[in-house]
Amino acid sequence: MLEQTDSKYGIPVTYECNWDCPYCITDTHSKERTFDEALLIAQEIPNWSKVTLSGGEPGLLETNQLLEIIGILRDKGCSVSISSNGEIFKHPSVMDEISHVSYHCSTNMELTDVVNREYPTKTVYKVVATDNNIANLKPFLDKHSDLSIYVYAAEKVRVKGRVGESLSTKNALMIAVKHKDRLPDNNLKYLLGSEYQQDIEIK
Repeated sequence: MLEQTDSKYGIPVTYECNWDCPYCITDTHSKERTFDEALLIAQEIPNWSKVTLSGGEPGLLETNQLLEIIGILRDKGCSVSISSNGEIFKHPSVMDEISHVSYHCSTNMELTDVVNREYPTKTVYKVVATDNNIANLKPFLDKHSDLSIYVYAAEKVRVKGRVGESLSTKNALMIAVKHKDRLPDNNLKYLLGSEYQQDIEIK
């Protein structure tokens, strides 16, 4: 029997995605992950781990496929969450089996985007800020003022031979100062990283 741990694991259950974000840090659309491969990875996860199913977009799998992966992990005593752009909400029986969804609720914080509010107690809302979409942040937060929305900094990562859009440290600091009353208490680490968070106090 495996030893109990507090380890955290991520399983990309598919690389298929219905979005094509300019800041994506995963090589989606050009790689493949079969369902059998995802099952094998789930079987290798240690007991009592915290596991996030990600992608690509996990919600593009069939309900029975997701439930089979979750069942393997739950039998190991694992806590299971899902990172999704909202497709996972089409699987209500899956929502019943997981701890929460990390919900990437908009590609570029467009005001026309519809943000799902169906599972408020199981949903962590987040958006990704870049130097190119930062002007959309305030109007988006204003429109969805009833929600606690985490703002993540887009990272400068080379994917598919190109470096995607990112957020400069200057703009990350600007967000932290300008929107400090609107962001969750621990949002700073997602904007600046833990090494900055220790040294900077936003007042």
